[in-house]
Amino acid sequence: MLKRTGTAEDFDAKKLQHSLQQAGCDIEVAEEIAVMAPRDSAVSIHDYVTDQLIQRGYPTQAIKYKSYRSGFTSNALRVLKQRYFLHDDTGKPTETPHEMFGRVAVCMAMPILGGIEPPNMIHGFEITPFHTIPYRGKQWKKKGDLDSFSETVQQYHNIMMDRRFMPNSPALMNAGTPLGQLSACFVLHIPDNLPGIMDTVKNTALIFQSGGGVGINYSSLRPEGARVGSTASAASGPISFMRFVDGVSDIIKQGGRRRAANMGILDAHHKDIMKFIMAKHGQALTNFNISVGTDAKFWDDVQNGESDANNILDQIAASAHRSAEPGVIFFDNINKHNVLEKARGEPLRSTNPCWGGETKVLTKDGPVSFRDLALGPSQVQVVTREEDGSLSYRTMENPGITAQNVEVVCLVLCSEQTGECTALRCTPTHSVYIIRDAQLEKIEVQNLTPGMSVASLYKDDDIWEQTMGVSVKHNEIQEIQLEGTGHPTPGILPMNLVARKGKQKKEKKRSEDFMTSEGTTPGVQTEKGGLFGKLFRKNHTVLGIIRLGKTDVYNGLVHQTHNYFVQCGEDDYILSGNCGEQALPKRVMQFGFYKSGNVC
Repeated sequence: MLKRTGTAEDFDAKKLQHSLQQAGCDIEVAEEIAVMAPRDSAVSIHDYVTDQLIQRGYPTQAIKYKSYRSGFTSNALRVLKQRYFLHDDTGKPTETPHEMFGRVAVCMAMPILGGIEPPNMIHGFEITPFHTIPYRGKQWKKKGDLDSFSETVQQYHNIMMDRRFMPNSPALMNAGTPLGQLSACFVLHIPDNLPGIMDTVKNTALIFQSGGGVGINYSSLRPEGARVGSTASAASGPISFMRFVDGVSDIIKQGGRRRAANMGILDAHHKDIMKFIMAKHGQALTNFNISVGTDAKFWDDVQNGESDANNILDQIAASAHRSAEPGVIFFDNINKHNVLEKARGEPLRSTNPCWGGETKVLTKDGPVSFRDLALGPSQVQVVTREEDGSLSYRTMENPGITAQNVEVVCLVLCSEQTGECTALRCTPTHSVYIIRDAQLEKIEVQNLTPGMSVASLYKDDDIWEQTMGVSVKHNEIQEIQLEGTGHPTPGILPMNLVARKGKQKKEKKRSEDFMTSEGTTPGVQTEKGGLFGKLFRKNHTVLGIIRLGKTDVYNGLVHQTHNYFVQCGEDDYILSGNCGEQALPKRVMQFGFYKSGNVC
């Protein structure tokens, strides 16, 4: 039997019978249909079963069976049943994807009612008092609209069923339930006294129980060994209380369904910073991600050669190389242009690098602009570079607008292959790949300088050539197994503006300014054949960077490789890095806790 993923497996009538019983069929009907079902493919089985249920007078079961599958893979359904469906007292799932998304859609659309009494049912979904829990005490400023409520429920349900958008896990788990907690991420303050610390730990446990994750900046706690006046003893330090929270995390699962998540932060100027940097060595703090908080003074000290700052930075690098922890938070940089600080009273935590909407991504169906991708399916196959230098098709998820009205720059490039000059708009912090010392190096656009060689891809007849990587025929790009379906059908310098200089096919060496000490093109073998397959491969060089105004920016997520190619000419592309995190306030009061966007 051919599965939806393209792989083959033996047909199992018992599994089909179980699915029919899950949809509400009697065991006799389920067994009879399962035995008579075709064996060739999952699609034909699905169609046959739906038709049989309708013909036998079971339309409700047919709808449930159809919505239960709804294009979800077996693994996706397994995760939904284990983590997101509601269950009865025996632990048996009581929902299909259709019903789960309906429960969530009703809850999310509740504000449109504006406080008026909701109906008992909408589009076949039951409305209970639990759907109003997140909005209790809300003072509605406008009159509700039942028609808009009905339309919004249907639209929200549909985009989730189509996997165009998914809310966070607590929303899927808790919407329309007595728990009613829809937020994923929280930030708590921890005071430097024992009663306050214990209150924070209690609130942490309650957040974990409801399905949220917690971030805490432990910098307010006095260092280990400091005197505690009330007891005339020595303080145990922030690391000890992190271990305490870590122990609570081990005991309490998020929403009873997954392990709890923590973000621990300590300022670089704290006296226990070295202990914090090494806190996760071994098996310690297994429920934590940790980051060192830095400011302008810290980086000034590094630049000025201050030994303390340089020792801290060296230790961060060594520890991150050893265990991938800690990270670094640049509090000065991310808040330099924070327009929300006055409104929210707190700084931002992170930023999101992206491209302009006109930028075209190389997909399996050719170059498509981010603006068009945003209007298409939630998943699209794009060309990406594997770690071994080969090309493959992988899924880009949820291409769309990631930030509105943000500062962008114009990156001006020249193709050594065609002589074309191209201008691309992006945020200054977006990353591309350059070739330096025969290696690929990821670098932010704002740090590019004229003459730098950008990793490129171009089409020569029917061959895709890379300046750094394996050449491959157009029809031989490997396809990584993908889940989901869908293939979409491009101010100042508003488009990928191209000023042609005419094709330059002659094989000329680049000037000495762009050559390595050995006199060869960076990243290119000096013999024909071999890994890179062609002598003096051409690439793109940086001509300059121009600061522009503000615009909406776009991106998408490519797993594993975290890169894709953007168009710089008719058949020319450069290698782009993946997106980062969304810019969000440090903390916003909600449900009595502090909510943050960078914890989970």
